[in-house]
Formats: sequence, C-alpha cells, structure tokens
Amino acid sequence: QQAQAAALQVQEPVQAQAPAVPQDDPTALKLGELLEKFFLLRKQLTQATVIAYRNCITELSKFLKNPPITRITSSDITRYQEFLAEKSNSVRTIDNKVSIIRALYNFAKKQGYTRGENPAENRALLTKKQRLKGGYAIFEKEEIQSFFSSHFYREQKAKDKDYAVAVVLGLFTGCRIGEITNLKKDQFKVSDSGTNYITIRDSKTLAGIREV
Repeated sequence: QQAQAAALQVQEPVQAQAPAVPQDDPTALKLGELLEKFFLLRKQLTQATVIAYRNCITELSKFLKNPPITRITSSDITRYQEFLAEKSNSVRTIDNKVSIIRALYNFAKKQGYTRGENPAENRALLTKKQRLKGGYAIFEKEEIQSFFSSHFYREQKAKDKDYAVAVVLGLFTGCRIGEITNLKKDQFKVSDSGTNYITIRDSKTLAGIREV
C-alpha cells in the first residue's frame, strides 16, 4: 500500500484534453443561399414580404460576416439586436426582423438544412400583450424628420428610388407596405370633384379593401 501511495505521488498529472473546435460543415448553406431556397418554395409571398426578408437577411449576413447557418448562435442574435438598437431601430422593428430570422431557421430545420437549435427562438423583446397594447401611434414631426435624415433611409433611397416613393405614399395614406408595393396604374383615381384617391383591392383583411 505504501508503494502504491508513493507511485501515485510521483505520477505526473494527466492533462485534460482541450475540447475539439467544431469544424464547419462544407455543405452548410450561407444565409443568402438559404433565403433563395425559401423563396423557391414560397411562391405565394407578396413583393413586400420578399423585400422585407431580403433586406433583413442581407443586413444580418453583412453584420455577421456571412457565416454558414450552422455557425450562427443565440449570442449572435443578441449582438444583432443590440446593433439594430444602436441604429435607432424601434423595439417593434427589432422584433419584426428577428421574427424573419426565426421563420427562416424554422424552414431550414424542416427542410433538413440544419439540425441545430433555432438561434432566434424565444428572442422577442415585446410580449404578445405589449404588442397588442402598443399598437401604432401617429408620427410626430420630429420623428418624421429623424427618419428622412437617417442613414438607413438615405442608403435605401440610393439603392432603389422606388423605396422613397413607397415611403412617402405610406406616410400620406397610412397604407400597408404590401398594399403600396402591389399598386397598379389603374388604382390611382380622380373623383368627379377632382380629388385624387387610391383604390385598395387586395388587403390582409376584408376591412382593408377600401378607397384612400
């Protein structure tokens, strides 16, 4: 027994092995590639939804430096939320963007593009009750000025002139973005008294079919 104890004392400690660093799956999709597959199987999406998804995923991909989808974690989503907040995105807007990421990852899991957890799951900043209670308020003059002078607006306007037109139409009419982007020439009318108005034929709700 004494010999065994002595042997244990002189025995060199066994060094713990460092955890293996996970290797990237060479077949893993990038965010942009996943988005195109999503669009391929979601032909019924409105143009407004397509634009919203593309803008959000492009922004996220650029922020994270375009990693494979299997490398994106919940902490990356946290950093993205903070990044959006620093750019003066509202809490509601941040939640809307995270919901896009969540929907895209749900699609990826369903289609077998990833087996990992959804990094955007349970990341909403507002509760359902808060979202319903908050609703939408009237823009103040200072808020409108802040939006039109923001870096995001100038950046989007430079990319697509139609973006600025859609924003102004939304500001003056209160129409949803999907209603505006689906407008056709014959929907712009003039009444007998000379008043310009728009006929909305397709909306999310029956009450949304109206003249503005």
